[in-house]
Amino acid sequence: MFYKTSDIARKTNIHPNTVRFYERIGLILPAPRAENGYRLFNDRHLYQVMVLRCIFLDEWPGENIRKASIKIIDAMKSWELKAARNYTKEYIQIIEIEYEKAKEAVKILKQWSDHVMVEEPGEIHSRAEAATVIGVTPEALRNWERNGLIGVPRVGKNQRRIYGRKEIERLRIIYMLRQAKYSMSAIHKCLKKFDAGCNEEALEALHNPNKEDIVWTGDHWLYVLQKTADKAEEIFKILDKIEE
Repeated sequence: MFYKTSDIARKTNIHPNTVRFYERIGLILPAPRAENGYRLFNDRHLYQVMVLRCIFLDEWPGENIRKASIKIIDAMKSWELKAARNYTKEYIQIIEIEYEKAKEAVKILKQWSDHVMVEEPGEIHSRAEAATVIGVTPEALRNWERNGLIGVPRVGKNQRRIYGRKEIERLRIIYMLRQAKYSMSAIHKCLKKFDAGCNEEALEALHNPNKEDIVWTGDHWLYVLQKTADKAEEIFKILDKIEE
């Protein structure tokens, strides 16, 4: 059975131009053309687009999640359904990890908002260890420090950087905001305002002036991740339907 571009668009609730865009950038297989030049899509194309609709939502889900989704897309293009199912499991696991990280960051944000500050240093980490805790590279931490997002205490003759509980909590906030696609400049302005106790101005620095407070940013990010997880589960239903 063949479908026109408008058929695929109608069945997946998107604009025909979006279907053409998916084909043009290689997210689905190229469709053969009829004698009149019209695209002739088949069931595989339809299912590929259905999966894309589960992956590409209204908001950016973060780099780690997006990278994991590409494996599913590639498996669907090559019609490796078993691989697509396995990659979907990995995809959901990564979303769950990011969700837990975000929950911790939101908890910290709420403590900051209530002016509950960390007193005890907690466990001390080296830069490499801190990077592992946050889930980034040591170079990312260097970059955040160079951009003024965090100040790190130094000890000893070699002035070695140490990361205590206070620094780890701040890094969790930075990580969440970076995953949510905020620029270094916006995060710097936000944290500077927040350090000064100006919560409302901190939110304005993130270009969310109509929201209630900075904690909203974290709560909204949790919503984005939960929505991403819910849509990811639908991929299994699509794969089940294909294999019926």
